[in-house]
Amino acid sequence: MERRVFYLITYPPHLMNLVCSIYTLRKHWDGPVDVLAWPESYELAKTICSDPVLNANAIEWKPNYRGKNDTFVDKTRLVQDHYDDQTVLFLDADTTIHGDLEVLFWNAEQCGYAIPQFCDWLSSRRNIAGRLRSLEEFPEIDKSLIDIVIDQKLPSINNGVFAARPDSPVLPLWHKWTYAARTTFIPDEKVIHLLMAKFLPLHKFSVLLHGACNCSPIYQPKELPDEKVIVRHFHGDSNYRIDKSQKGVSLWMSVYHECMRNNVGQIASWRKEVHNKYLDTLEKEKAWQL
Repeated sequence: MERRVFYLITYPPHLMNLVCSIYTLRKHWDGPVDVLAWPESYELAKTICSDPVLNANAIEWKPNYRGKNDTFVDKTRLVQDHYDDQTVLFLDADTTIHGDLEVLFWNAEQCGYAIPQFCDWLSSRRNIAGRLRSLEEFPEIDKSLIDIVIDQKLPSINNGVFAARPDSPVLPLWHKWTYAARTTFIPDEKVIHLLMAKFLPLHKFSVLLHGACNCSPIYQPKELPDEKVIVRHFHGDSNYRIDKSQKGVSLWMSVYHECMRNNVGQIASWRKEVHNKYLDTLEKEKAWQL
């Protein structure tokens, strides 16, 4: 079965992240890479992907739904709607890659859907449990799974990184329930916790433990050294915001400046046309160098 990495790019402010992510990915992966880009980002995505250093395929992708949390809703349909007989690995654009991704592909090939634990978090963590309880109002969702996830103290997962086969039974329910809960905070991430409880016992779901494949610069486990991190995930703009993570800003900005110096994805020619309020401020103030 062919393996492929893919990204979803919705709005243009994420394009700088995309360049940095693919740039680091190409140090560890020489297989095919797709960038599914919404119409407002497609032209620049083509420019980025045409760089032989990145060597990616830009694909114009139109969401079925526009509205609150449209990015999260769209993410849940990508594999089953676009891919046929491949094992695919999804990466959020706000990631950087630092090691071999084999473990994600292999686990998805074995059971259909694989996702890393977010750092060392558990589903019983207060903020996670509170988020999951917010799904109780939606009749489409199996509420019995909420108690199972919280009570069993399962790994807490974050779908900024996941691998799947298109025939996985996880995918249709993930999209259906995420759409049902689309008015709530991070609906896709909450729903995938419930599907973990549903499909783990059926051996249709795999969780990679200890956070090496989805490591936050803010919550990196003490027992996970930097050299063991495979995927860094700069969630919540933690690559731009010193108030969130000085480490995250320093790590990501070093990659970003390398891309700017080498004009990777022609970033130096279009960067000033694409605004990101946090990155714009950071560069203007040069605060990342402090």
